[in-house]
Amino acid sequence: MRNRFLGIGAVLALGSFAGADVVLDHITGAVQADWSEIYASQDFEAAWDEFDVNYIEDFTVTETQTNILQVDAIMGGYSGFLNAFFTNGRVRGYRVEFYSSVATAAASLTGDVGSQTVLPGSVTVGPPLGWRFAESEVRIPVNVFLPGAGTYWVGVMGILDYDPGGQIAVVAWNSGTFAGGNNSVQVNPNGGFNFGGGTNFVDRHRDAAYRITGVPEPASMVALAMGAAALVAHRRRKKVA
Repeated sequence: MRNRFLGIGAVLALGSFAGADVVLDHITGAVQADWSEIYASQDFEAAWDEFDVNYIEDFTVTETQTNILQVDAIMGGYSGFLNAFFTNGRVRGYRVEFYSSVATAAASLTGDVGSQTVLPGSVTVGPPLGWRFAESEVRIPVNVFLPGAGTYWVGVMGILDYDPGGQIAVVAWNSGTFAGGNNSVQVNPNGGFNFGGGTNFVDRHRDAAYRITGVPEPASMVALAMGAAALVAHRRRKKVA
């Protein structure tokens, strides 16, 4: 019975991702010459909560509902961070947060639209890019429903301990690298970075290196129906045999 349910999940997941659209892409097409800086995006242990910060970017959807399936980010680090931290246990997970506005993000790092913590075993980390801050492309599966058309904000935070050292950050491209971007913002509700009001609006001239993939509704429902139909057909074939 357990294998049957695993099979159903695999069919549905494959069907959903096969029909997915790229909702935002600030990764494809960029080159190192466009890269200008990195911005901290991290969730520390309790003793360092004042330095918990999320680097967020806006994006717009036009569908009545969208199921977000994956968020990718180009991430690196400093203050003792090494690229190996991605795979040696120092990065204990990733928080993917979705917000309705900058104000809600600045009030709480937990997304009011969607919030998921993803363990490293479910995350795909690309090879080191050879840049100054040991950057790699990190691909994170999620399952978040956006409730309607409109503009949202997304951010990825690495979960790690500041003590004994290391900070994690997201790449920021030069101004104008991607059309319609240039709105990225750091939010730091507990004020350790002294941004003022928990938000640093100075960063609105850059593009955060995120890619978002999702399925517009009712497309995901169609995928579910196709998966269910495939399962029924499989059962019928087994009975005939």
